[in-house]
Amino acid sequence: MEYERNGVAHLLAFYAPFENWRRIDIANNHAAEQWAQGVRRLVQEDYPQATRITSVMGNLNIHGGASLYKAFPPHYVGVA
Repeated sequence: MEYERNGVAHLLAFYAPFENWRRIDIANNHAAEQWAQGVRRLVQEDYPQATRITSVMGNLNIHGGASLYKAFPPHYVGVA
């Protein structure tokens, strides 16, 4: 029997451990835009009242500010 790869799934986990809250987004790629959309949803939908959100991320190259600029226009990201 030989290993046959049938695809991959990219899981984006967002969680607040002290609130017992979590959300998992599933994608078929590691695209920067996919990650940026997850962050947008976290900020605008999950925690719109938050004044600060602290994030802890892996070192995957899409986990950074450049991905936000790929997905959204500069005025949306917060640059004047």
